[in-house]
Amino acid sequence: RMEKDKKEIPIENIRLHLRDHAWFIAFAPAEEPRVAVAVLIEHGGHGSKGAGPIAREMIKTYLANLRPPMP
Repeated sequence: RMEKDKKEIPIENIRLHLRDHAWFIAFAPAEEPRVAVAVLIEHGGHGSKGAGPIAREMIKTYLANLRPPMP
């Protein structure tokens, strides 16, 4: 637990086995979801910085290539 008056330690100064894993789970579109992704980066730090952008690109690519259903 970090105290308020202590600064965050740069990730490169933390031993590998002690670093946080970056997790991010998402689905899209919000109404009637068609895709769900889970991204895990071992020792990747915070999910919003490492795994989040990867999940966003995966969903954008999927939705951009989505074909409308056949009638």
